[in-house]
Amino acid sequence: MDVPHLLRVVLSIFFITGCASTGVRVEGDDPVIFVHGSSVSMKAEFSGVLTFDGESRCLRLGSASGTGTEAMPVWPDGTTPIRVKGKRGVTVPGVGVIVEGDRFRAGGGGSTWRANPPQGVIVPEDCLPPGAEGTVFIIGEVDDVQPSAAR
Repeated sequence: MDVPHLLRVVLSIFFITGCASTGVRVEGDDPVIFVHGSSVSMKAEFSGVLTFDGESRCLRLGSASGTGTEAMPVWPDGTTPIRVKGKRGVTVPGVGVIVEGDRFRAGGGGSTWRANPPQGVIVPEDCLPPGAEGTVFIIGEVDDVQPSAAR
């Protein structure tokens, strides 16, 4: 079995057993965020910037260069949407505030939402990043938050 196929299988099991049983839920409306209740630990790393899509009202994870969209974040349980001085973001338990433009690192794992949607979870289509797969990143832990200069 090749690694990409194995990763898809593992992430599918995560969504079926982890998210479906503990729930992925939508929180807020400006910004819209997605929160999971799973305690499954994955070892992939995201390093980049939090972005906000004004049309969908959803937060996204952008590349470290600050250009392009990489994934839709699914935040750990207890994360809440916030607005600070006109910027959208989240408050992550044990970490604090992260708003659009802030750079940070997160541990977790990625999945292709359109190929492996968790049962019973409906995500507005425009919240998924462009592209055929609709990549999401399930965040397990957050560290090294670097606030943007504009904050």
